[in-house]
Amino acid sequence: MTDSSIQVWSRAHTGETLRFLSGNKNNESQVRIKAKKSFENALRDDPNNMWAIGRLGVTYRQLDNLDKAIDQFTIFQKNSPGDPWVYAQLGETYRLKLVKESTDPSDPFAVKAIEFFEKAIDLYDDSLDYYWALAHLGATYFHIEQYDEALSKLKQAFNGTKQSYAWAAAYIGATYLRQENPEEANDYWDIAQRLDRRVVPDPNLSLGMLAYYNKEFDRAIRLFNQKKQEEPNNAVALYSIAVATIGKKGVSGAQAEIDQANTALKQQSNSATNYMLAALEYHQGKTDQTSKYIQSAITATDEIQDILRSNNVSESMTRVLTDVQSNNLSWLGLEFDKGFQSLISRAVKA
Repeated sequence: MTDSSIQVWSRAHTGETLRFLSGNKNNESQVRIKAKKSFENALRDDPNNMWAIGRLGVTYRQLDNLDKAIDQFTIFQKNSPGDPWVYAQLGETYRLKLVKESTDPSDPFAVKAIEFFEKAIDLYDDSLDYYWALAHLGATYFHIEQYDEALSKLKQAFNGTKQSYAWAAAYIGATYLRQENPEEANDYWDIAQRLDRRVVPDPNLSLGMLAYYNKEFDRAIRLFNQKKQEEPNNAVALYSIAVATIGKKGVSGAQAEIDQANTALKQQSNSATNYMLAALEYHQGKTDQTSKYIQSAITATDEIQDILRSNNVSESMTRVLTDVQSNNLSWLGLEFDKGFQSLISRAVKA
């Protein structure tokens, strides 16, 4: 190996080490930016280094620059058409684009994500990478609301890894919730949290909402209060405490919690807070006010991406805003309430 090639690989491996140290959460951390520069320096001296090109693609994806990630993966795929890894990476990048844009099965991002994941699965041997691609294909079906297909793929991945795949278990739980089966959802989210606490977002809020759907109001209130203890002014936690207390005591017995939630929610103005304000009005039988807040929530969806880019909201609010973008309002606790869903449908058509 020549001195120049040693330098190329040194830079490439430095980039990969920095990328690994930056974690899995997609953001513009300084460590990740340094990783990108290390890969770019390696490729400046060896533009055909496919290993560095592929890892630069992953870094771009983690920096949330999905188009540049696709550019790098496409170069890799054209040079190594038999490598299943690059098809899996293309599938995942198109899946993430899909999450931001649409739930339509005919959306080009959905079509490409499924196509690339299936290609990777065909090429992979029976390995952890195979089950990763299978689980992420299942997540793609989840995002386009084809829940039976999602469960099929996710369960294959979960069972194929001897029920040790926490991420797959978490998505199975989410899929069961969308299918109006909160008992199964709760079971799988409990499994996921036991395997890896990181895969269930805001576990006190997520598991609390499942307890709420199961009418386990005392457990829900306890979990929501644990989140409140961590973050006393967390608007999502205060809202959740209010709806769980309504479930246990009725509106008249939950007025203090409703007032506290309203105060916190009105200090912020975004699509998610308007949906929460609408839900609280709905619980109190105030249909006109409910409809006004729903309309405000729908109007404000165009601003979500700018809010997320600003990084000025809590992790809990970031999660529910992302859910709103994906047309997922299950966190409101009114997923199965036909009256509330009817008001949303009317507002959408207006």
